[in-house]
Amino acid sequence: MMLGCQRQIRVIATAESSNDALSLANEHKPQACVVSATLDDWPGLARRLKQIDGPPRMLIYDAAEDARVIGAAIIAGADGTLRRDARPEELADVIRRVTSGAMLFPSLKPGEFRELLDCVDDHDRAIVAMLLERTHPDHIAGILGLSAHALRRRRQAILQQLNALRTSDANRRHPRSEPHA
Repeated sequence: MMLGCQRQIRVIATAESSNDALSLANEHKPQACVVSATLDDWPGLARRLKQIDGPPRMLIYDAAEDARVIGAAIIAGADGTLRRDARPEELADVIRRVTSGAMLFPSLKPGEFRELLDCVDDHDRAIVAMLLERTHPDHIAGILGLSAHALRRRRQAILQQLNALRTSDANRRHPRSEPHA
């Protein structure tokens, strides 16, 4: 693995699925998790990792700086994103910075910010806007008069909306061919 030789970083486990990753995080209690955006239900995993006792800091590792991935990472509670083509030294540096408390997300352009808001239901736009502006969830809940539990449910629904759109976009780009009779 590309992180094995980096100072102050020890890989303690790798997972092939979101369920495996959650189980390993509960077992090993890592300081940080690097989650691939190609992993099944990575936004759900990110959200669930933040709910465990002593939650790890979290970096979403993606092939591109896609606005929907960045938005979903923020909404899910991740602490940063990084492109998959980053050099091992850059990945190690970002992991160290995220582990020490930094929030590392590329800036969204105004059009990308608007596109994310347009992807969700009207009643969720305020939540998305505040999360993208890095407003703490407790503050959002207070402003909107929601319980912490109700806000977590809304965030989960928002992530499902974004995931459905991502899946729909992927199907349009790569349609399955119909079997021939």
